[in-house]
Amino acid sequence: SNVDYSYTFCVLIITYSFLNILISVTSIRYISIYTQILGANIKSKIVNYFLYLDWIEVTSTPASESMSRVINDGNEVSDILLFIMHLISKFALALLIIILLLIFNTKLTFFLVALLSLVYLLIFFGSKTLLTVNSLKQSQLLDSIMKVVKNMFGSLKEIIFYDTHETVLANFSELNNSYAKAKGTNMALAQIPRSVIDSLILITLVGLLLISQIQNLDPTNFLSTFSIYGIAALKLLPAFQNIFYFSHETYVRFPYLQNISDLFTKINQTRIVDKS
Repeated sequence: SNVDYSYTFCVLIITYSFLNILISVTSIRYISIYTQILGANIKSKIVNYFLYLDWIEVTSTPASESMSRVINDGNEVSDILLFIMHLISKFALALLIIILLLIFNTKLTFFLVALLSLVYLLIFFGSKTLLTVNSLKQSQLLDSIMKVVKNMFGSLKEIIFYDTHETVLANFSELNNSYAKAKGTNMALAQIPRSVIDSLILITLVGLLLISQIQNLDPTNFLSTFSIYGIAALKLLPAFQNIFYFSHETYVRFPYLQNISDLFTKINQTRIVDKS
């Protein structure tokens, strides 16, 4: 009966809540530390590569670009690892909740999950072009900012002597503002779906309420279903939003990953040449 289903579901939710506290605290700590250690190892490999370059390669590679690979790209790749691991954990959480809801009401669960998935996919692919452009721009601007800062500290005496403070500051501010605008746009695109989804869910619930009244459905059955999906939504909606957010943040950092990938390709080619 529906009452038995409700009791069973409540027991599962309470059990899950206690397990969630234990697993979440442990996994978040492990994921955060482990991904940062992986990122630190990647940085060490990059530094090791630059340390053992021959003289000709050292002179032909801009120092600011090398610094950007270590500092900027290294940090961003560490974040990619963090976001991917969080993405996997949130996907597992969403899948668990969906399975439990499918047991309770297959048709309604399938409809809601399909609706949420469709909206998030439309938003993601609809903004994909803008994300790609801004992500590439961010990567290039970080290299330029690093170059300006390096040149500034390497030429402070000349800047003071020739009184070019305003020129240097204007150049830095222009690059920094362009970077901030591109990053801010991508951050906004990551947060917009939350407002859209919240409103969409409210409209859907109101629609289901009207349908139940029009068709004279059992109010007890409707309220129990409404309560169960309301409780599930407290975890399911944030899980969907986090899946979108971590996917978005991972995609945004692909240009930095490409820089590291190109660098490691050079490292492997150098090793092959040395062995031959």
